[in-house]
Amino acid sequence: MTDADKLANAMIADLRDDLIDRLDGSVLVKASDSADLLYSQFASQLEMVKRDYLDTLLCQLALSVVAVVCLESADPDEARPMLEQLGLLA
Repeated sequence: MTDADKLANAMIADLRDDLIDRLDGSVLVKASDSADLLYSQFASQLEMVKRDYLDTLLCQLALSVVAVVCLESADPDEARPMLEQLGLLA
């Protein structure tokens, strides 16, 4: 999971850098008396994005990889009923 954490942190850092560059040129920030407050709210919202979206997405990706490996190594006759029960086969 440490690799997933590193990936999530790298993605958030890249997103933060891109969005801060955009915010620096934003009319809203230029016209605001409380630009520091806007940046603070932005940083806390990015942490929520990381926690709620990226961590969940990376966890789902890891579970999907495990499922694929399990299904690849399973006997097709044994895997078919499980896939049908999950609604993955018609």
